[in-house]
Amino acid sequence: MNLTIYQGESRSLDYVITDDQGEPVDLTFYAPEWRLASRTDETPLVTKTLGAGITYTDASQGMLTVELTPEDTELTPGLYRRELRLSSGSTQRHTADFGGIQITDSLFIA
Repeated sequence: MNLTIYQGESRSLDYVITDDQGEPVDLTFYAPEWRLASRTDETPLVTKTLGAGITYTDASQGMLTVELTPEDTELTPGLYRRELRLSSGSTQRHTADFGGIQITDSLFIA
């Protein structure tokens, strides 16, 4: 699913992580990382981690929030890729969300 965000806009992205049966995943032992990159380059333009832009709103119920600041979204208008990954140790990695973010022109960005 693609999201639309205006340039320079703050945005909270709320997630509820569930397993294949729709049950909440206990995130207590996972390290979440969220990235935003251009469609053509793997280099992240924005990276968020636990305590640095990501907070657990209720880890035992699989709930977390990614906070985007105005500086994070002051990008050239266009379509960007986002991905949320959960890691547990060095061997367990799960992509919990992916999709696009459309950055749209804002009249407030000079």
